[in-house]
Amino acid sequence: MIEQDLQQKQKLDNGAAKIADFLAKTTDKLGSNNKPVKSNITDNDSAKMTTSKGTIQGYNGIAITDDKHQIILHS
Repeated sequence: MIEQDLQQKQKLDNGAAKIADFLAKTTDKLGSNNKPVKSNITDNDSAKMTTSKGTIQGYNGIAITDDKHQIILHS
């Protein structure tokens, strides 16, 4: 049982490392004047998102969860 838990932890750690690598390699989008495109001057991390109710200013969230123990491991 401990071996299964260690394998599950290793699998989740590998997934978190892949996400961290992806985020580290992601660069800002450049506009026509070679300046980063900003979707919101006061909060550059938010973005325009299309929903069933129209376009809103919002965020995308990513979380890594453990199905067996039903806990959030990384967000």
